[in-house]
Amino acid sequence: MNLDLKRLLYEFDLNGFVVVDGVLDQELVDALLVAWESTAPEVAAFDLSFGWGGAWVDLLQSGVHRLDPLLSILLGKNYRLDHAFAVTESFYSSPERLHHQSHMVDGGILYTVQKRRPFTTLLTVGFALLPIKPGKGGFCCVPGSHKAEMDTPRELYRTLDNPHVLQIPQAAGSCVLFTEALTHGTYPIGHEGARRSLLLRLAPCGMTYRRGAGQRPIQTLPALFSPVKRCPLDPEALDEFSKRLLTRPAGVK
Repeated sequence: MNLDLKRLLYEFDLNGFVVVDGVLDQELVDALLVAWESTAPEVAAFDLSFGWGGAWVDLLQSGVHRLDPLLSILLGKNYRLDHAFAVTESFYSSPERLHHQSHMVDGGILYTVQKRRPFTTLLTVGFALLPIKPGKGGFCCVPGSHKAEMDTPRELYRTLDNPHVLQIPQAAGSCVLFTEALTHGTYPIGHEGARRSLLLRLAPCGMTYRRGAGQRPIQTLPALFSPVKRCPLDPEALDEFSKRLLTRPAGVK
């Protein structure tokens, strides 16, 4: 796919997030939904293991890889997958509350622009396997808050009755990319239907958040949610892009 980098970078810098449509083709979306039903435990969220193979690996090879020109700018060319998980309609990042704000240096999360190049130390890429319609749950945020010079007032961390909050619709196969320096959360209305979203968190090569530097294969990531069956990862089943993404250690060199 051809990415309009000039437009995408403008929107990302302006809002702290950008939606890219058509990243996953329908065949891969369907394959991931089938794989979800055969793999997923009945919980609100579960960790992904790319050792499951099949469509899960194709998510990297045919999904994340398509975004590489954009990711290489936002994270640096040697970015790495730090952790990944899946969420359902029962998932709330913080019930009826937003979280995070700009310049969280104590947590290693920030957004900056240097020499006209935007850069973030932790980026979430959220793929929607089912549509997220306007006002119907999913990701929400305060656009532009990743560059705010003032701390977020306590009363403006609420998701409802907050004039600054925007709920972000997504088509199936699209992804939303956002810096974790953005004030964001889960929109608490409209979760009657199913949600099937995959959240991958990427970091520059010198940063690590959820896994130790010695834990290179993705299947050794520490569990954030309910434990699921871990499968050995066969590096030979991966293309070179996916192999680097999953096995790159957290170091600059």
